[in-house]
Amino acid sequence: MKVLFFLLFLSLASLDQAKATSSQQELQSFLNEWRTSHHITSIVVATEDLKTKKIETYTSGFATRHDKKPVTPETLYGVGSITKTFIAAALLQLQEEGKISLDDSIGRYFHEYPRWKSITVRQLLNMTSGIANTDFSKERDDYETTVLTSQKVVDAIYQKPDLFAPGTKWLYSNTNYFLLGLLIKKISGDSLNDLFTTRFFKPLHLDYTFYSHSFYPKNIIDQMAHAYAGKQDITAFNASHYGPAGSMLMNSRDLLTWTHALLTPDVILSATSIQEMETTVAVPSTPPKPEGCRYGLGIYSLNVPKIGTIWYYAGVIRGYTSCFIYIPSQQRIIVAQVANWPGEHFEVLFPNQPLMKKFLEL
Repeated sequence: MKVLFFLLFLSLASLDQAKATSSQQELQSFLNEWRTSHHITSIVVATEDLKTKKIETYTSGFATRHDKKPVTPETLYGVGSITKTFIAAALLQLQEEGKISLDDSIGRYFHEYPRWKSITVRQLLNMTSGIANTDFSKERDDYETTVLTSQKVVDAIYQKPDLFAPGTKWLYSNTNYFLLGLLIKKISGDSLNDLFTTRFFKPLHLDYTFYSHSFYPKNIIDQMAHAYAGKQDITAFNASHYGPAGSMLMNSRDLLTWTHALLTPDVILSATSIQEMETTVAVPSTPPKPEGCRYGLGIYSLNVPKIGTIWYYAGVIRGYTSCFIYIPSQQRIIVAQVANWPGEHFEVLFPNQPLMKKFLEL
């Protein structure tokens, strides 16, 4: 009888393994077809079951068009506005240490911007400040070669009118996070790169995560998935254009680690701070952004049928888009990273789009 039960156990285990292998093959085929149909140079998708610690990684495409070297889980991608989660985490830590309150008005820190004196740190974080967005499209030539300081970016936007009274509406504005980057330096006395390294990169062993306020060096660019605009290689982008709002590079494994650490109490933030981060405001209906999404402190939430609330960010910069999704009800994380996305389809990794929906439905 014991032998019979053992054989039955082996049979069920083999059946489960066969189903898992079949599912993985289906997902890989889907990813290959999706990449080809969207004319994407490369993509990496990774999932982690937080209960079992099992990680599955799917890759498709090549690091460059020339040497046909396949991308791997270690390949670097620009993560765009996912950089904002690091800014939010740094300020929440500083609040925990009593060095700032998110309800402070920024007038006490920035006397040079008197019109903004009543705006709070929280309103910058949750995009309700009313400050206009950065737009350097008219300065593209200068952008390619000139390093733009955060101070210069903010000074330029201060010359433009505000769009609404603080706290009355929601508008996505990268200027908010350029200001927050300056604020962190004022409070901590550290550069953002030093602060990120000390507080996040080293403690979490994020060995493939990098921040720059100018250009990345060649040894880091050599680790990146290359992106193209037509025939032009645009991998070596000017990080100062994105700065605290989106200049960071990461690979898929570090992005999994960061997502888990960010949203797990007492890893880098207390439960109280995470609750503050997850206190959201309504986002106006603006397709292709997911209908009904909300914005917290540097993070989005969305209610998904049969799954419940998810927490996510899809970061987009020229040539790259990356996304993380944390699913509390399933204790699962999904991350995806793309190089050479078509500029008119910046939404390809939004959770309401086919690729991420496919992985959400697992």
